[in-house]
Amino acid sequence: MPANKAIDGIDSNYSLAACPQSGVATNSWLRVDLQKVYLIVGFQLFPYGLDTSGAVIVVGRFPTVDIVSTFHECGRIQYHSVPTDKSDFVFTILCAVPQLAEYIYIVKTGLNSSLAVCELTVYYDTTYNIYSSTKISVSSQSNSWSDPWKAVDGYLGVKNGSCFQSAVEANAWWRLEFQNETEILAVRVLTDTTATALTNLNESAVFVGNKISRDGRDNVQCDRIWSSGSGMISSVMYFHCIQPVKGRYIYVVADNGMNSLSPALTLCEVQLYQPSCQPTVTNMTGALVIQHNGRASLSCHASSCIAVSVNWKDAHGVAVLPVSVSSSGTVVVSVIEVNGTEGGQFTCTASNVLGSHSAVTTVRVIPHIISKTENRTLFYGESQTLSCAALGYPPALIRWTDSNGQAVQAALEGTQ
Repeated sequence: MPANKAIDGIDSNYSLAACPQSGVATNSWLRVDLQKVYLIVGFQLFPYGLDTSGAVIVVGRFPTVDIVSTFHECGRIQYHSVPTDKSDFVFTILCAVPQLAEYIYIVKTGLNSSLAVCELTVYYDTTYNIYSSTKISVSSQSNSWSDPWKAVDGYLGVKNGSCFQSAVEANAWWRLEFQNETEILAVRVLTDTTATALTNLNESAVFVGNKISRDGRDNVQCDRIWSSGSGMISSVMYFHCIQPVKGRYIYVVADNGMNSLSPALTLCEVQLYQPSCQPTVTNMTGALVIQHNGRASLSCHASSCIAVSVNWKDAHGVAVLPVSVSSSGTVVVSVIEVNGTEGGQFTCTASNVLGSHSAVTTVRVIPHIISKTENRTLFYGESQTLSCAALGYPPALIRWTDSNGQAVQAALEGTQ
């Protein structure tokens, strides 16, 4: 039975003739080659009542003989009985974390196991395309299991051999090549948590550009991390470009500046951030006018491709605490309340490691007299100083008129 029957698109009116089955073997498997990298989010599996219980679905960037231990598991198929209507016998499996993969394995582990699959449907993130047409090169790799693609396999961990590692050499490098120029804002690098790997990342740099000369070091240097002398830094580091840089090549170079041997370059995950990832404030509440005893709510939406925090400040630069913060996907919504004594400009700022962005709105307060001279009767020839004070935003302008509506020159004029 041809194995491609499992992806022929026929997922109803099953018959055994449409379902490929393996023979009895140790660790039976079915492999699907997607031909290029996709960000896999889940699967639907139609076993039509055949023996798939206990099978595991794993995904990865390259074919391997040690499937289960080196690939990322998305889920397992477990059931105890087969329903009468086998056409309704469908399993939906979602990966706990979306995974970059080109190969999908369905594996039935154990001795004398067999596997049967009538139809497999693969779901992937259609918005993910930055790695879809890339090529990776390296100066060296420590062993055959240290595949350079492991640095972009989507797995944010260091177990199951998920990291690329170079040999011990001078100026070891890892290079990602695009078919066309790509604009890069920052590069996030996750390395192993061992002291050796951290020390090596401490003496590394990221270069972006169109040149391959001098191991990429003739390109624009986005950032460099020098050893602090302690030998230990965070296992996650951000390499920031001063401004977005366009290029076909992204280099991570273990460059200690002395052309001498340094520890192996260890990259567990390299993530690229484009300018569209910068924090952005949108949907800011427009200018408002409120009464002196009124209240109003101001809100702003902040978005970024990574976590973002939102802060408010009033016209005096004093922080204003939000009354509510909510999030939906990559958008954070922050709301504050103001009253009639707090008119002025309010600033909402969204920020994260990739930068910050602010927006300003104005709350105008209708002027209100807060104090004035009380009424009194004067005898002919007597004088009296009259005063009044008002609040508002913008600051209230006070003018005097007599009972005939004529303007009266004040001894002191101004705003309050």
